[in-house]
Amino acid sequence: MAVRLSSDARPDADQNVSKPRKVTYKTLIMGDSSVGKTSVLTQYMCNNFESATRSTIGVDYMRKDIVIGDTVVMLQLWDTAGQERFQSLTPQFYRAADACILVYDICNAQSFESLGAWLRDFEAQCGDGKVCIVLGNKRDLEDRRQVTRAAAVQWCEQQPKDPKLQYFETSAKDHKSVNDVFAFIAQLALNKPAAP
Repeated sequence: MAVRLSSDARPDADQNVSKPRKVTYKTLIMGDSSVGKTSVLTQYMCNNFESATRSTIGVDYMRKDIVIGDTVVMLQLWDTAGQERFQSLTPQFYRAADACILVYDICNAQSFESLGAWLRDFEAQCGDGKVCIVLGNKRDLEDRRQVTRAAAVQWCEQQPKDPKLQYFETSAKDHKSVNDVFAFIAQLALNKPAAP
């Protein structure tokens, strides 16, 4: 004997399953040329380190969806060119940015000294109140370090910024240290209102 369900008695799976909240979080990766911005992103996105990468021309875009509880954080990661000749290409990419990661090479003091200009540029384009993270890269080359961790932390603390700058050190060869940075950003994204 077959039993037929009437249309009003049929279970509706969609009634009990709520759609996950979605949050888009646009993050710009900024810093001088050859500090390892692309290598950091490649490690994060592909769990891979490539020792030979080409300089970014203009801007590269990557996206990664991360599920945290009932929220899908859509990290939009914009890898900007570090060469001065490409700076005129980037203002349109600042639009609607939620955060930036300022990357420098711990073995290159000049790249550290450039952070102030990168920070001012970001704030001029995006306004105050945005999250900024300072990322000292290439910590696997400790014997060639030119910028101490203490000096970098002190610089972050001295910046008149709200919210305060957060500091991380990574090696693009080490997935965990790189992943920690983006996990931190994803957690911050949970505080952003959901997209309509």
